[in-house]
Amino acid sequence: MSSFNVRLPEDLEQRLSLESQLTHRSRSELAREAIREYLTRMERDRFMERLSRSARVIGQDSALRQEAEAMAETFRPLEEEASDSTGDGSSDNAGEDAWWR
Repeated sequence: MSSFNVRLPEDLEQRLSLESQLTHRSRSELAREAIREYLTRMERDRFMERLSRSARVIGQDSALRQEAEAMAETFRPLEEEASDSTGDGSSDNAGEDAWWR
């Protein structure tokens, strides 16, 4: 495992130390967890932005939209099977609230 030094403002260092004491976890462990969560969130946000951008492009191009609708129709039985297996009684109105709109 590699290491690096980081300088923290005094108030942040105090908060980190307090959390360390309260949770009986090391400051390093808390910092690793915070960095891991931050990086995961940033990666997810970038992925969602790319997905959203792609969905807008598909929504604006009629040929791409028709192709996406056909693909969605192909997978509808699998989606229905998955939602049936949840047993929550909810219905999926994918045709009314499609992801590409």
